[in-house]
Amino acid sequence: MKNQFMEQLLEHLDKLDAQSVESYLRRIAREKGFMETISNAIREGIIVIDLKRVVHYFNPAAAELIGLPENSLGQHIDRFVKEIPWNEIIDNSPENWLNVSRRELEIFYPQHRFLNFYVVPHSVDEEQEAGFAIVILNDITEQLKSSEAAFEDKKSEVISMLAASVAHEIGNPLNSINIHLQLLERMFKRSAGAELSDDALEAVSIAKDELSRLDTIINNFLKAIRPARLDLRPVNVSDLLEQSMHFMRMEIENKRIHIEADWGEKIPMILADPDQLKQAFYNIMKNAVNAMPDGGILTVICQLDDENVKINFQDSGIGISSKDITRILDPYYTTGQDGTGLGLMVVERIVRDHGGSLNIISRVNRGTVFQIVLPSGEKVQKSLPLPENDMELEV
Repeated sequence: MKNQFMEQLLEHLDKLDAQSVESYLRRIAREKGFMETISNAIREGIIVIDLKRVVHYFNPAAAELIGLPENSLGQHIDRFVKEIPWNEIIDNSPENWLNVSRRELEIFYPQHRFLNFYVVPHSVDEEQEAGFAIVILNDITEQLKSSEAAFEDKKSEVISMLAASVAHEIGNPLNSINIHLQLLERMFKRSAGAELSDDALEAVSIAKDELSRLDTIINNFLKAIRPARLDLRPVNVSDLLEQSMHFMRMEIENKRIHIEADWGEKIPMILADPDQLKQAFYNIMKNAVNAMPDGGILTVICQLDDENVKINFQDSGIGISSKDITRILDPYYTTGQDGTGLGLMVVERIVRDHGGSLNIISRVNRGTVFQIVLPSGEKVQKSLPLPENDMELEV
């Protein structure tokens, strides 16, 4: 509506008298004031930047959350906010400008906070010419520091929701298995001593697929509501990645997906639970395979910086929309027909238990990058003390 209004105004501007122009300008001022009132009232920080990461607008909440000074307008956002890796989040090339991004950040100025950080691009025309990006900041510090009692109440609510949904999910595959096994039994009786017919083989295949689906639902459900205590030990991330890819080898090949892996010899041993990390790797790769129904490329890259080991899983699949990026880690939220909505929730829980973070960058019809960031070296000792034998780690 606003674009139509502005187009009509510009088209007839030279034909308007002074009184009409003044009326239009007052309308524009009212609409601008209305939007500013809303923006100033909300608690989420909002920043509008362009392709070169120059600030065009920010609301008071953004200034408070990340310490933006009043003279930030017209300046590069990198100049004022050092803790945020803008070059990773916002690629200044038009080719990658339309990526949506979600990540969790820890900042120390103007005060120590944890933020959920979303970047949603906005193109200037239908041909997706690069325009502006809207940065949304949500303070989750209190959420992470919530009391144990409040957390237990929330967990009980989530468990109840999961239990009801899982009961429904389990019923359908169990019924299907039962029917197909009955059909299989009848076929075997009719063709005793003869080679299996095509119908019998198809029934066996369907039963196996449903059993596999049921097993995935149950395992993910149990991991979500009863997370195991971490069994920490020095592990080689490269070895765990190779084992996870080998486990999924047949499924990856059947889906016509090519894997490109790259990790050097300098990736150090880290303190982690090998079984749980492999589960996280498997869930992400399973999600990537489902995002490429017609085949594609899955690139796995392991890198090292001063404090962290970063594992990137990049697929060439359908991508995540700006509508879904904020809910992709919610329990039972799934965009796929066969998904359970638990896989990525389990991944985030495992990564968080290891003192790490899960970052997501995606673009519709171009693919998604899931980045697991795990602490290494001395940072592990500070972030992740060894649990006592009789202590159960909670989500």
